Amino acid sequence: MFGNHLPKRPGYCKSKCTLKEIFSYVRWAYSCNTTKTFILVWVNKRHPQSATALLKMFVQNNWRWGDIDFYFPGFKNPLDFSIGLKLNVLDFGKSIKELENMSKWRYSGNTEFLFLEFKNGEISFEHTLSLNIDQLLQNNTISSIPVLMEDIIKASKSCTQVSEFANQLNYLEASKVVKNLS
Repeated sequence: MFGNHLPKRPGYCKSKCTLKEIFSYVRWAYSCNTTKTFILVWVNKRHPQSATALLKMFVQNNWRWGDIDFYFPGFKNPLDFSIGLKLNVLDFGKSIKELENMSKWRYSGNTEFLFLEFKNGEISFEHTLSLNIDQLLQNNTISSIPVLMEDIIKASKSCTQVSEFANQLNYLEASKVVKNLS
């Protein structure tokens, strides 16, 4: 259905999307003198149907992404539904271990958006924002993922740093979860 007709833009990984591949791509794609926020989307692998729904929403709203890039560690061709959703569990687990080894971040087991910064030519863990999507839905902090996505897209038009996203998403009390994971 979407196949190779998807735009080749940051956030669309054609490979297996290991964390190493994603970080390598980010370093290549973003300018060294730029500060830019990007999001790692960690899915709840026990609930692949929610991952499928989330990824389909990304495909349907591709034109709305704004200036924020989303990456899906562990997924092969995450936005190509003609081949089906392909989670490589080994790559997913390896990506989690890699990120936990290079930072203080720990995978919650839930669907999570992890905001990271690319700054001065490197991926920075100085300011991060972690949104546990399952918990936000369960607590009725957000009414739906599409509503949260619209807020992220709107914020991306004026925000380049994680702290700016936290301020824009203040209804989440996001400023309390901005952390230094170095």
